[in-house]
Amino acid sequence: MLRKLYLNPAVTLYVINALVAMAVAWGWHATRDQVGAVDTIVTGVLTIVAVFAVRPVVLPTAAAAAVTVLTAFGAFHLHVSPDVLNTTVAVASILIGYLLHLSGTPTVAARQGKTAQQIMLEAPNPGTQ
Repeated sequence: MLRKLYLNPAVTLYVINALVAMAVAWGWHATRDQVGAVDTIVTGVLTIVAVFAVRPVVLPTAAAAAVTVLTAFGAFHLHVSPDVLNTTVAVASILIGYLLHLSGTPTVAARQGKTAQQIMLEAPNPGTQ
């Protein structure tokens, strides 16, 4: 199931949007703002899923999507202050970067077709020289 989500985030978005519209048609008493917020939250979450499904991970895109999702929760009376929003996204970005071992590749190495991991593997150990 998750593999299909990674491969088809746009189709998943369409299905969820249709389900939200059906829920409203069948009696879910949501305001327009809440329906729009649900669509925004789903779009943001699926953007985050898509970002992590590709390599290299584009962390700024994930952070922007997270801000979108957290802001949209305001339609459900969960208001997040700008300070909380900024610090949450900053800490999450640091943790994700650390856990996924994200690093920049020097331009010279990138031109040679090397990744950051290949550069690290080629680096001599400090105590072996």
